[in-house]
Amino acid sequence: MDSLSYPPTGGIFKVVVLGIALPLIIAYYAYYAWTTEQAVWFGKRSKLIIHGLEAQWMASVYFSVGFFCFSRWCIGCLGSCKLFEIGTVFSILLFLISLSMALWHVVT
Repeated sequence: MDSLSYPPTGGIFKVVVLGIALPLIIAYYAYYAWTTEQAVWFGKRSKLIIHGLEAQWMASVYFSVGFFCFSRWCIGCLGSCKLFEIGTVFSILLFLISLSMALWHVVT
């Protein structure tokens, strides 16, 4: 299992599928959630449909997941170590901040 602190190893399949296709699908859903102000908060047994500002924060969470996949499996597999580290740290920070704000707006 790869550690998060080191770039993953892999070939062109990981770069194309996990580094380009998957982030594009996630980014499209993030864009859709942002523009329609309707997103899904996934849970264990059910999913919650959220609207408005909460949905836009959740769209930011989706974008951060897509950016993490891109920086991890596209940039990381291509060998740009500094960009890999910056992208990973940025996406994790964006994820934590966005999820906290989405939770704050849902609860209050």
